[in-house]
Amino acid sequence: MVIWFLQALAKSFDFIIDTASGVHSLDPYISLLKTAGVLVLVGFPSEAKFSPAILNLGTLTIFGFEEFHELF
Repeated sequence: MVIWFLQALAKSFDFIIDTASGVHSLDPYISLLKTAGVLVLVGFPSEAKFSPAILNLGTLTIFGFEEFHELF
């Protein structure tokens, strides 16, 4: 069920704020972003896990806390 839900929302978000501080895969979140979407990692884990192949989908910006704070 969750996979279908994520597929239905693929490439539908301009901006996602990830506040989880534990180590987790970023792939599901990245797949939800539109081309040139922004993923902000506020609770940045000690290790960011994502598949490099998913970055071939277009331009993607990943902000950490400092860069996110500068937006406002």
